[in-house]
Amino acid sequence: MIKKKFHPSILLVWGFLSFGCSAYVPPDTKSQAPINQSNKIETSQSRNTDSPEKRARKLVAKNLKIKFEQTEVLSSKKMDFPDSSLGCPKPNTFYAQIIRYGHQIMIKAKNNKYDVRIAGTQSIICDQIKG
Repeated sequence: MIKKKFHPSILLVWGFLSFGCSAYVPPDTKSQAPINQSNKIETSQSRNTDSPEKRARKLVAKNLKIKFEQTEVLSSKKMDFPDSSLGCPKPNTFYAQIIRYGHQIMIKAKNNKYDVRIAGTQSIICDQIKG
């Protein structure tokens, strides 16, 4: 009795022939609805054209539920933050270890000072300082 050996290259050739010979069929673009530009969804990753100081004032006003005009910028400086916590880490929370370029802005509202950090689309109130 003679045994026939199966050669792996036969399987390889069969794979090329069966998958490589399929025809490309372009999608039917006529039946698809056109994209409606008015249905765009804005996310927190959208580009914000407000200055960092204005964004900080808006954030404090929103959190205190006061008018924007009742906030005042005391100081603003550019900062390099060591991670995604923007220098304000919360206990038991892990942050991406990446340098974030942004601003530290001191805002006055309701006789208190607020340390606001802005970097990219991220904005947080770090501390409230009495008086």
